Amino acid sequence: MLTSTAWKNLPLLREEIGRNGFAGLAGGIPAGRLRAMKAESLQACLQPAESVGGRRLIAFSSSTAELGASARAFLVSPEMTLFIGRLFGGEYQMTEDRSCITVYGAGDHLALHQDDPPEGCRATAIVYLRVIERADSQPSAGLHLHVWGRAEPHAGQVAHTKILAREGLVALGRGSEFWHERPPLAVGEEIVALTTCFHIVND
Repeated sequence: MLTSTAWKNLPLLREEIGRNGFAGLAGGIPAGRLRAMKAESLQACLQPAESVGGRRLIAFSSSTAELGASARAFLVSPEMTLFIGRLFGGEYQMTEDRSCITVYGAGDHLALHQDDPPEGCRATAIVYLRVIERADSQPSAGLHLHVWGRAEPHAGQVAHTKILAREGLVALGRGSEFWHERPPLAVGEEIVALTTCFHIVND
């Protein structure tokens, strides 16, 4: 379910997450598994989604769908849960009601927030299955996951970490502790991703 690259980079990922809250893993998913999850996601029945409640109302716009069989098998696989446990420390399982396919198109965004509920999102993973950029310009801010620290940032404060979405990249972090957002995507851009949380077993 994971490549040797993922395991080789685990110590560096752990260090970067400890320092910045999130890190990006490239080349961690076998090509065949990535193709299967991408094809499955493009067949999914999407539903518009706007705003979600929790510790506070989070403004966002996107489309979502339930995980397909291939995506679910990847996220709940013994190797993936072992990897998450080694990375974050502890024994983890995927949180069902915080895991789905998410699609962002032009203008879609996810406002500044921490993942909720904290006990259900001790670890966050974003698996980028399809990323479309504009051919004639640089990627917009919306193709980057913007990350701040544990303290809520003030207006105008620049993110200390930005992770550019790339097909096959997995963004991993402590989303319930570190503030993060996705600004609106530009016309011609698109992201299709698995967005998922993991909880600690018996937490």
